[in-house]
Amino acid sequence: EYFIKRFDVDPSMLNINYRSSKKIVDFIKTVGYPNLQAENDVIEIDYLPTPRNINKFEIDINNNDVFKFLLDPTYETMAVTYEDGRSSQANEFEATLVAGAILEAYNNFDSSAANYDEWFWKNGIGVVTPHKAQKVAIAIKLYEVFPKSQHKLIDEAIDTVERFQGGQRKLILVSFGVGDPDIIAQEEEFLLNLNRTNVAISRAESKVIVFISENLIHHLPQDKEIIKTARAIKSYTHQYCDKKGVLQVIFKGKTKDLYVRYK
Repeated sequence: EYFIKRFDVDPSMLNINYRSSKKIVDFIKTVGYPNLQAENDVIEIDYLPTPRNINKFEIDINNNDVFKFLLDPTYETMAVTYEDGRSSQANEFEATLVAGAILEAYNNFDSSAANYDEWFWKNGIGVVTPHKAQKVAIAIKLYEVFPKSQHKLIDEAIDTVERFQGGQRKLILVSFGVGDPDIIAQEEEFLLNLNRTNVAISRAESKVIVFISENLIHHLPQDKEIIKTARAIKSYTHQYCDKKGVLQVIFKGKTKDLYVRYK
């Protein structure tokens, strides 16, 4: 804006995306970048022929086949929704889902890096979440699942949209965390911001999974301007990810449905 206003410089859009697979870029095109083109149709994650068997995930969720489906590299854009209604800025169930997905990624990703653990946390995985409370909830789960990984590496892999801007990872997990209708109403402008949605999803090179409660995704903002910006996350979840299925998990002894949408 400074150069446009101060020196009358004509803006020139950067129309080639070198970071992300085509399916990810195609969504970004729908939220304000219609001329954007992907340099690469697919940016693959290298998977091991035989998964590692590190730190079995046995904390609370007992259906590990769910994570195999979520990490299927065929589905490059994915959204996972569920009923909540009470979580405020931290959500233990969603943090557990994120931790399970990360363990599945850790056990399957392949890399020629000399230090796989460091490569994974710095290049393989990134978790974007709007609230520090959810960041802490996810980190605590990951400390349990990865006792040999440095806490500093885990902490730096989880952050806000603003901190991730300019960065990129093979797999990006977006964890909204919020389910309480009152909190959602208070924070609708912050949570449903179009630019934050765009930046979060566009950090992914190969695959992105958005975890968001049904309560948040179906929330109807009161402000007309927020309704316009909310279309980004709503259209990603309900229109762009146009295939869907239902998976069940048992969390703390209770069955919960996961509504999985993917493209």
